[in-house]
Order: sequence, then structure tokens, then C-alpha cells
Amino acid sequence: VSPATIAGMAVDMLFDLMGIQLNATKADGKNYTFNYAVYNDDSTTHQDYILYLTNSVLIYEDNKQADKADATITMKRSTWNDIL
Repeated sequence: VSPATIAGMAVDMLFDLMGIQLNATKADGKNYTFNYAVYNDDSTTHQDYILYLTNSVLIYEDNKQADKADATITMKRSTWNDIL
């Protein structure tokens, strides 16, 4: 996927893309919960998400944060674009 395409995708679409690219065999038996806080580049607003890895599938919920996450990831959207 090109950098321009990633930059134009909504955050939920990026989670969908991650789910498509997930190696289900390597994820088998693993269960994790991640909180994501994705900030706009001006750092004044952000979107919260919970990302679950369970049964070799990625599932996300928007506008939520888990009470007991395995990790919390906070970053600017532009940084996330660069990583992907």
C-alpha cells in the first residue's frame, strides 16, 4: 500500500488493513488488548480505540479505552503513517 493511500485512509480503515495483513498462523493462541490514542498533527484532538487480538483476528472498537490493556499506544497520525 502506498504512503499516499495510507495517509488518506481513516484510522478504522487502517485497523481493517492490519487485520487483512495479519498472519493468522503466527497469531494463533495469542490474546492481547491494546489501547490506541491517535492524535491529529496539531496534538489538540485525538481518537481513542481498543484493538483486540483474539482467535487470530483483529477487532477494534472506537471511542473507547480498555481498563486493563496489555499496552497503550499514543502517537500522532503522521507518525503512524510513517510506520505503516
